[in-house]
Amino acid sequence: MTTLSLSNFNGLVPRTGAANLDAVNAQVAVNTRLQSGEIKSWKGKTEEYQTIQEGVQTIFKIEGPSGEGAWAEWTCDTDVVFSPMADLKEHRFYYSEAGVCKKSNWTMAHDGLDGTPIPRNWLYLGVPRPNKAPHATATRTDTSPENTEERAYVYTYVSTFGDVKEESAPSDACNVTADIVGGKVVFDEFPVAPTEHYNITALRLYRAVIGSSEISYMLVDEFTVVKGEVVTSKRSLNGVRFEDGKYPDTRKTEQLGIVLESMYYEEPPEGLRGLVNMPNGMIAGFVGNQVWFCEPYLPHAWPSTYMLTTDSQIVGLGVYGNTLVVCTERQPFTIAGTHPSAMTQEKLPMLQPCINKRSIAYDQYGVLYASSNGLVVIAGGQMDVFSRPLFTREGWLEYNPVVMVGSMYNNNYLCGYQQGNTAGMFVFARGDTPALIKVEFDPVCLFVERVTGYVYGLSHSDGIVYRLDSSSTNLMGYTWKSKLFVYPRSLSFSCAKVDAEFDDKETALMLNKERQKIIDHNLEQAQKYKDQCFLGCLNDVPVDTWTVNGGVLLDVPEEAQLRYVQVTFYSDDKVIYTKDVSDCVAFRLPPYNGYRWEVRFAGHVPIRAFQMATSMVELMGQ
Repeated sequence: MTTLSLSNFNGLVPRTGAANLDAVNAQVAVNTRLQSGEIKSWKGKTEEYQTIQEGVQTIFKIEGPSGEGAWAEWTCDTDVVFSPMADLKEHRFYYSEAGVCKKSNWTMAHDGLDGTPIPRNWLYLGVPRPNKAPHATATRTDTSPENTEERAYVYTYVSTFGDVKEESAPSDACNVTADIVGGKVVFDEFPVAPTEHYNITALRLYRAVIGSSEISYMLVDEFTVVKGEVVTSKRSLNGVRFEDGKYPDTRKTEQLGIVLESMYYEEPPEGLRGLVNMPNGMIAGFVGNQVWFCEPYLPHAWPSTYMLTTDSQIVGLGVYGNTLVVCTERQPFTIAGTHPSAMTQEKLPMLQPCINKRSIAYDQYGVLYASSNGLVVIAGGQMDVFSRPLFTREGWLEYNPVVMVGSMYNNNYLCGYQQGNTAGMFVFARGDTPALIKVEFDPVCLFVERVTGYVYGLSHSDGIVYRLDSSSTNLMGYTWKSKLFVYPRSLSFSCAKVDAEFDDKETALMLNKERQKIIDHNLEQAQKYKDQCFLGCLNDVPVDTWTVNGGVLLDVPEEAQLRYVQVTFYSDDKVIYTKDVSDCVAFRLPPYNGYRWEVRFAGHVPIRAFQMATSMVELMGQ
């Protein structure tokens, strides 16, 4: 006489054979929520956004005024970061699209034809350095040696990005011999500034001044730039009038303005990718085997003096705390610090190459990425193949890690995979139970909204962005299949019972009744206000008839799907019985003798426990 009892249900351990699993582990665990030890479902997904372009690879929800949001989309791998600067109304963001670094904000992103992909307008991330030295001629009144000095002049471009002024690195210097007192230096030519996807609105002229220990460039004047050209019909910032289109510098050293701060503010290097936000206003990116950092809180400035290198090509970057994890084609590196001029670099003694940039994800606990040996985790005091207890190397490679996409959600690592013609998603728990399940979703890419923590995925199959685990009405249908129980002699289990929350089946009926009430209400209101505006049109109905910007009709929720639980019994690899269970009452099984037994549950109703036995007496004794 034998009984089989299941409770405290757990997830997948693919590296372990079906017969060698622990009794609580599963061969199949799809769309299951098992943290409580019961079999429950993930919530259903809800449609959020239909992509406009074919072949979208990256999605990002930009933030707008009053909590608004809008979906941006790109057809190539694109890295997007939020502004590290103070930003209360412009909602700036920065991105690297196929290695071309750009910037935009809420207003610019919507500046274009409706129905076209966002962002519709943008500027290049950096501000270009002027490509020519200024042209200057000295007019002298006293050429004596004691009234003679050698001067050097440079100029910079100033770009306007919303309310932000961004200054370029200076041009090459022009040298001129001039009077200390009297005379003037005349500038008669400034090259035309670039205009396409740049917004250069000013030009600043600087003069070199020798201090006690260093040479500094100090501001002489600033000029307005329109369509790339200096406007000579207007006075300068200091009120100086141009003379026949020429600017005269007659200012004494003590009259000069601020010191040039943008001496090393280079544009981001060509091909910069992998942008990530770091603390203290830093953004990091990479080119080849070089790691670059922007000037803190100045995303347009990328001094080459901050650049660090690794001994192998970089695949991608991740961040936890003040530490930047550099995932390479060989060993990972960490770079830590609070300012890009004082970063310390460490090469980790772990040969785990990153084989897929899009698999990199990170949270407060560390960085995870896909290697050919499994899912690697790097954190403070930890570096290991996180998935080793779950997957063998061969089993891991079956899921094609070179095309995996990853994201962190609610302390879980979501991992989209493709296995042959099948696409799905693993959910790896970080320090929780179950360690691993699958979810039926085929993500091209994933995105987690920073304000709400909601996770979104772009589906391979229909190009729609869904919010996952979100439906307030419907659940995803779960499937959980037990380990293979092998007995030394042939057994015939004759009865079984399922302990489940069968009252949950009534939930769908209740929701649909409420839905029908809303539909009936709308039909009634449509008849009542026939031939009138339903949307609160001005002067159409008396004041206080309905809410401003609202309407008389209520939103109709989606129809609730019927909920059920189905149990399937296997013996010696054959399906011997399937039953839709509606209550906790024990039921009979057809007679069948077998050595190997398995049980599968499918449906939506939460299951607490399951028992089957070779006799009803045994079953009732459980």
